[in-house]
Amino acid sequence: WWFKVNFDSRLNAPLSSYLEVNYSLIDRFQVYLRSPDGSLQEFLAGDTLAYDQRPIKVRNFWFPLELAEGRSTLLLRVQTSSTLYLPMVFSSLQASAEAQEFLASLNGAYYGVLFAMFFYNLFLFFSLRERVYFWYLLYSLSIIVMAFSIDGWLFNLYPDNITLQYSSIYILMILSSLLSVQFSRHFLHTPDLFPKLDRGMRWAIAFNAIFLSAGRV
Repeated sequence: WWFKVNFDSRLNAPLSSYLEVNYSLIDRFQVYLRSPDGSLQEFLAGDTLAYDQRPIKVRNFWFPLELAEGRSTLLLRVQTSSTLYLPMVFSSLQASAEAQEFLASLNGAYYGVLFAMFFYNLFLFFSLRERVYFWYLLYSLSIIVMAFSIDGWLFNLYPDNITLQYSSIYILMILSSLLSVQFSRHFLHTPDLFPKLDRGMRWAIAFNAIFLSAGRV
């Protein structure tokens, strides 16, 4: 996919700015900025490339651009095997820093709720010793790790493991689906109350396990 954006800067001096692509699951992302004098700024990033190859080492894809006075052309080439989703922001250095402060608070609140629910159910599991809480804990953990992968934190933690970033989202989606069905079986007591429904749920678990094994291979 190719995308083109035209800029017309009326400033009297070059503008130091960032192009932010706040989605970490893009396979390959090429950025070209042609200035009015014909000079070209070029960047390359993606989850199939090493973390150290990123222009700016953050969890999403950021590109430092120098926007000159006059008309400039921005070309974007995107290659991805997953969803084509491009939440892009072009902003100055100051605006980017201010936005990150707000996003850090939102991320902290979001993950704080997820971890609070996990540890609350961990306490219930050790107190009540009921198997349903065990499966809910595994399901919650898979959701947390999947959120880490989607937000780019997983690659940030393991920057040298390209395969982990590239394939983890698919493996974690299948794993969370498998665990959600297993949790539902115990929560609804389907083996005792709904044996026909339970048979179908066990088939669903088996299919997910097959897909999970294929994904690992």
